[in-house]
Amino acid sequence: MKPIAPLMIEHRTIERMLSVFARERQRIFKTGQVDYGAIRISVDFFRTYIDEYHHRKEEDILFKTLDAKALSGEDRKVMGELRDEHSRARSVIEKLEKIVRYREQAHVTVEEIVRYMELLLKWYPAHVEKEDRRFFLQSMKYLSDQEQAAMLEELREFDRNFTQERYGELISDLEKYLRLKERGAAA
Repeated sequence: MKPIAPLMIEHRTIERMLSVFARERQRIFKTGQVDYGAIRISVDFFRTYIDEYHHRKEEDILFKTLDAKALSGEDRKVMGELRDEHSRARSVIEKLEKIVRYREQAHVTVEEIVRYMELLLKWYPAHVEKEDRRFFLQSMKYLSDQEQAAMLEELREFDRNFTQERYGELISDLEKYLRLKERGAAA
């Protein structure tokens, strides 16, 4: 197994959450009502699963290893773009997190929440596609079989400190919750 395989599998989990997030954005758009609990859970997913877990593995393991390699100009450029995109996503997530936390004091509008949701929904699919199709596979040519095996072991070690299953369950619970909420709105 190549060390990019776990990262690409995590992308499928992220896409699943994005689907749930898009449904919630659509519900807000239709009703004008924000379910702050659902948004809070989504923000936790973006903050913890994507940024502290997935992006850390990319930045601290894959990108760090590749920094020492003689990458082509194009590959180095794409890796820089990916790092910048991680940073921009962090900023949007922080803003959305503050809105959820301080919504009463901040007099936040529904439009503001939807705007940040739309930024994440626009940005993440393109980012995941760039990693999956333009960078991950291409980056493996710079690593020997031994380096790939060592990186895979480093990724496994990182995983020992994180409960990935918790986030799969969280998405399932949120999917069920939103289905029930949608049924209730239709009744």
